Amino acid sequence: MKAIILAAGRGVRLGRHTELLPKPFVPMNGRPIIINALDRLNDLEFSEVIIAVGYRKAAFYHQIGDSYKNLKISYVVNDIWETTNNSYTLHLCRDTVGEDGTVFIIEADIFFNSKFFERDVVEDDVNRWFCQDMQFTGSQVFLGSNGNIERVEIVRDDDALRQLKSERRVFKSAGVVKLTKNYMGYMFDELAKFVSDEENKKYYYDVFFNTVIDRLEIKPHRVPENTWYEIDDEDDLIAAERIIELP
Repeated sequence: MKAIILAAGRGVRLGRHTELLPKPFVPMNGRPIIINALDRLNDLEFSEVIIAVGYRKAAFYHQIGDSYKNLKISYVVNDIWETTNNSYTLHLCRDTVGEDGTVFIIEADIFFNSKFFERDVVEDDVNRWFCQDMQFTGSQVFLGSNGNIERVEIVRDDDALRQLKSERRVFKSAGVVKLTKNYMGYMFDELAKFVSDEENKKYYYDVFFNTVIDRLEIKPHRVPENTWYEIDDEDDLIAAERIIELP
């Protein structure tokens, strides 16, 4: 299995923490976010991790290199990271990741513990979007009547999210999407069309996935509570240290 870690951006909301280092190297409970992710993927016997870099990319080369424990490490560079978003960064990964197996797309600011990935879910042949039923703004996935995700939407307002959750089955994205090999080619073909519009290069990949979600047959995978946290600012660092149960 392979994983893509989308790590090109700076993370400006973390302020002083990202002045000298990329956001994925910010420590949480003494462990850099990306090193924690690599440890978890190594434990699950992934073969390769493709890290998509941009801001202060040399830090990745120097601190991780081309291997980490049993993982092969490859890099994809987004040189226009300041004016694009992770939909474009993901598009750049196509040639490196290939289409010959299951791939996990992981946001680089997700800190998760050893209970986040369940081995049977990792190894099965099902497309999955990792999520949790929680009142937390950001990317939300909507469950359809057929059990698949039928919509992806970024919701910024607490009251709007509360209203949506009263009407629909809506889960907070946990920043991980699993796609099996039969869907990789289609996803990348459609993503190439999407980012061919210069304006679309500025969007999160969630916006792209919403345009093709009905074709990908993605099931929601509801992760256990207190196993992950999205680190966007200093308040998140404090909350994550309090909430996440380690290891």
